[in-house]
Amino acid sequence: MKIRRHRREHVSLFYVIYFTFIFLFVAAVLLLTGIVKDRLAEYESVQPKYKAAEIFDKYFNPVDFGALLSDAKYEAEGATADEIEDYLRGQIADSEITYAIASSDKEDEVKYIVKAGDKKFAAIILKKSDIKSEHGYATYELDSIELYVSVRHEEDSPTYTITISVPAGYTAYIDGVALTAKYKTETVINEDAFRYYPDGVNGVLFDVYVVSDLESPPAKVTAADPTGKEAAVSAIDGDGYERSYIASVNSDDALRAEYSEYITEAIEGYAAYMQKDKRFSSISKYFDPSSELYNTVKAAGGDLWMVIDHDSYEFKDVNLDEFYNWGTISDGDVISCRISFLHILHRSGRDDFLDVVDMTVFLRKTDDGYKIYKWYNN
Repeated sequence: MKIRRHRREHVSLFYVIYFTFIFLFVAAVLLLTGIVKDRLAEYESVQPKYKAAEIFDKYFNPVDFGALLSDAKYEAEGATADEIEDYLRGQIADSEITYAIASSDKEDEVKYIVKAGDKKFAAIILKKSDIKSEHGYATYELDSIELYVSVRHEEDSPTYTITISVPAGYTAYIDGVALTAKYKTETVINEDAFRYYPDGVNGVLFDVYVVSDLESPPAKVTAADPTGKEAAVSAIDGDGYERSYIASVNSDDALRAEYSEYITEAIEGYAAYMQKDKRFSSISKYFDPSSELYNTVKAAGGDLWMVIDHDSYEFKDVNLDEFYNWGTISDGDVISCRISFLHILHRSGRDDFLDVVDMTVFLRKTDDGYKIYKWYNN
């Protein structure tokens, strides 16, 4: 009897110690989790985007012309406040007012460009404040607001202002004359589909050149890449006294020659696979097996709801363009390409089913060559 009592007391003590340890461990984990969450929340709260949103709402949502003309910086020698306000109202009209982050030459400065439609008319400049958050994170405050104004008096002869955006490193030309660095006003990121880019790919940088006080509009606006190859230039706003143009990124011809067939086989194969016309084993060689996309594509083969009943299929109007070498980034050596085609599913006794495929695919270098590891639909 004494032995049994001793065992019960011994077992009882073990469980007291065991559950006490579990309780203390869980409490410590919860406490640490709370601390981490608080730190992350504090770090997020001091990001410059929140100060930019505050400034944007104060001055631009809706536009407070009185506050802008009082607080902003601008150059309009000889112009009255009424003339500047009239100019701004004309620029803005009924356009949607938006803002987006832009590059800055200063390390402690964050710049946001404000647009009315496609026209830039202001900039919000933030700088690091001397005030730190509770745990020492940098905070931001307004440094300045800049207005881009070009006011003419009725008695002045009209002049033209030309803005040309070209991929960084390209040369812009007006009527055959190359624009020098003195005309470059900023370098900005083309943020189209930015959220879909792989890590380290932040979009294409564009140099913006502005030439003002031209007595007549240019007859020809062109651009060329560093090799001298001409780039396609399109007009954003090709009328009036303020005209804007943008040059496209030239496709890498060497990449086009080497990878066009490979990428075509991969994406056509993927399209056929999604309609149960191919097995995953026939297309897996095109995908990076270490990527999340590889597993996503493999699992998608079981999604029967995407399959359209058909008798046969074909591809038409295949086009590949926008080959780009991103160089070495955090994901490794990366190239990309845009591919589009028409996937036609023939159905006996019924109309064909037409699926337009338009994708940008990213490939990174592996031990077995370049493999697709991310993409997005255009």
